[in-house]
Amino acid sequence: MASTDLRHIKILELLHENKKMNVTDLAKAMDVSLVTMRKDLTILESKMLLFRGQGYVEINESTPVNKRMLSNFEEKKRIAKKASELVNENDIVFIESGSCCILLAEEIKNSGKKVTIITNSTFIADFISPFNNIKLIILGGEYQQDSMAVVGHFTKNTIENMHARLFFSGTDGYKAGKGFTGDNPERVEVLQKMSDRADKTVIITESRKFLSEGSFLLFSQDRADIVLTDDKLCDKTKKELESSGIDVICV
Repeated sequence: MASTDLRHIKILELLHENKKMNVTDLAKAMDVSLVTMRKDLTILESKMLLFRGQGYVEINESTPVNKRMLSNFEEKKRIAKKASELVNENDIVFIESGSCCILLAEEIKNSGKKVTIITNSTFIADFISPFNNIKLIILGGEYQQDSMAVVGHFTKNTIENMHARLFFSGTDGYKAGKGFTGDNPERVEVLQKMSDRADKTVIITESRKFLSEGSFLLFSQDRADIVLTDDKLCDKTKKELESSGIDVICV
């Protein structure tokens, strides 16, 4: 991971812990000049990850999406960076509204590859802007404020007329012997339709999600082609996934 990325992660970790810090104190804690710190803060502010005031900065947890994305941010960033390597020049990909998926969209933008991203996440459009190398297609439908994404009958019908090489999905949990689970039935239906219309389904999520179970079955184990997670995934779960024919990548 680039030194700038690591510095940004450390800044967010400090702000996540302290909520609000003086810019001068933050620069001292990071052992960088005020000029470098201000440049870093400008970048992070443009991604809606923090707020800046007169001489101070505070973490942006103003929306549920921001809160989820800032939790375990370093793991999510590593997962997203590795997942971006699966995307080829001129690919068409589905990316849903999970926090790892949002960071993946940013990594694809930063790669410079010309890629068409089809998403139900309105958050992604603002988060990765500007995106000159990205053709972004935002699906229509019923807006869910909690996830800042669209769901419903119209969304599913639109996906039916599309096709992508890869579909990147998060998961809310995992049930051994059954598969990946979700907590929101409307979101589950949209993600299942994306999977139907993609050549391969890639689950990108932190390993802690494999320790909990969601309320609804999202994908059976044979529905997923690749699982990309962090290196804290337990061996038992990894072997179970691999025995189902899933390619497991831990970073």
